[in-house]
Amino acid sequence: MKSLLMLAAAAGLLASSGCGGSKHPMVQVTGLVTVAGEAPPVDGVIVFSPVSVPTGGAMRPGTAPFGVSGKYRAGTFKAGDGLLPGKYRISIQCWKTPPSAGGPPEVSYIDDKYTRMLTSGYTLDVEAGGDAIKLDLPLDAAR
Repeated sequence: MKSLLMLAAAAGLLASSGCGGSKHPMVQVTGLVTVAGEAPPVDGVIVFSPVSVPTGGAMRPGTAPFGVSGKYRAGTFKAGDGLLPGKYRISIQCWKTPPSAGGPPEVSYIDDKYTRMLTSGYTLDVEAGGDAIKLDLPLDAAR
């Protein structure tokens, strides 16, 4: 779990680093996160972890913070600028008690399977030069 949080933090740093995303072919990705059919109870973040990219493409993670409205817009170099072409696995964080070293046990508002990219069940293919993508993410509540 801690490695996933480190990945999310690293992705956030990369997304905010302003590395000149204008020279890359970005595709807008937006959508709505729901938990058990309702708006999320707290803010959260979606992490788009690349697993493959087109030949010559850049492999960079993307993030998409969402608020209690559930709406999100993905970003790679800066907030909301879109995702680079490639195939992504998706993980989602929405914490009641976030993980912390030496703190209380972590408690998620969503089923634990969504917090790991290998078990979330969500993937995304972003095509170079493709149209904007709308990807809604309905999540089960924690058990």
